[in-house]
Amino acid sequence: PGSNVTFTSLTGTQTPSTNALPVTSNPAGGCRDAGLWEQASGRLTLTVGAEGLLENTTYRFSFWLRNTNDTQEAVTVDIAGTVALRATLEAGGGYVTAADTSPAEALNLTTVDE
Repeated sequence: PGSNVTFTSLTGTQTPSTNALPVTSNPAGGCRDAGLWEQASGRLTLTVGAEGLLENTTYRFSFWLRNTNDTQEAVTVDIAGTVALRATLEAGGGYVTAADTSPAEALNLTTVDE
């Protein structure tokens, strides 16, 4: 919980803003079934599924946006990940959670084995 994948620069669409844009993941479970779509900024935020992202696994996320009828140049989509890290505490056991925001390399988000 707490990890996100964000796509930005998806501008020039007719798809209205919604907190429930349908999204699929392959393999299944990579993200929740719906993302937060913000039309004005062209930003789609996906929440990573409950099991997190598996190490050495390529994920494909699919969603539909409707283009306008106007001609436009192709956009360059930026992708970033916000990753909630879990680390075991030596003395007391349990977990501590911290957030680390870093840009993702194209569609390749790399995770580290806990």
